[in-house]
Amino acid sequence: MENASIMMEQIMEIARGAGKILLGYYRSGDLGVTIKEDLSPVTQADIASNDYICESLEKSFKVSTVSEESEVAYEERKDWEEFFLIDPLDGTKDFIAGNDEFTINIALIKDRRPVLGAIYVPALDELFYGEEGKGAYYLRAGDGPVRLPMYRLAEYTIARSWHHDSPAIERFARLNAIAQSRTMSSAIRFPRLAQGVVNVYAGLNRSKEWDTAAGHVLGKESGCRIVDLATRAEPVYNKPDIENNPFVACSGDVDLDKLVFPEDAGE
Repeated sequence: MENASIMMEQIMEIARGAGKILLGYYRSGDLGVTIKEDLSPVTQADIASNDYICESLEKSFKVSTVSEESEVAYEERKDWEEFFLIDPLDGTKDFIAGNDEFTINIALIKDRRPVLGAIYVPALDELFYGEEGKGAYYLRAGDGPVRLPMYRLAEYTIARSWHHDSPAIERFARLNAIAQSRTMSSAIRFPRLAQGVVNVYAGLNRSKEWDTAAGHVLGKESGCRIVDLATRAEPVYNKPDIENNPFVACSGDVDLDKLVFPEDAGE
């Protein structure tokens, strides 16, 4: 497979295997929804996918894992130089609502940077993958890999969320005169940015490292820039608090340095 290491190929197969597990629950309608302490929903599918991915990765690579459904305390992971960061079902609200835009995210973190990432969209059978220095690719069953980005947009087009759009994103779009938008699940925004369906992704709502690590690789390897708005540098991972700071990601044809942010405009 073009520009895919043996590790990447194995991870892609693990993602597809987890996708089959998710689709089994998704099509049965028997989701077993409960509410976590942070008031976010979790389903039986989240847990089953998590168990399969973590066990498969640890068996195949002997590398530790951190996942949304099996967190690891900072005191234990703070000195880790390498680990997998996983969201076994990103977009649980979409999964529950019957929206096909939920994903499986698997990233390899080395020295606080994501260096390999795969995002699988099982209901659409779309697979996005990338490795540091090797590019990012899009793959559908029966087709060969296509290097990302696939499209170039003439106008700034921002990704908007079905569930989590906020006044901050509305202000950001207004300040930058961004009139074009595409509505999509938050889980699929990094893949669509890498693909070129949108060219601006304002991550101004709450997110965790496992939500963004795999997409971060896809973005960088497709020519995007990603900036942490608190540090004005590229985001880092394995922080004591695994929640992300607000960030903005843009494709290579957008001058991120010329964008205006609400805090810079005194809003």
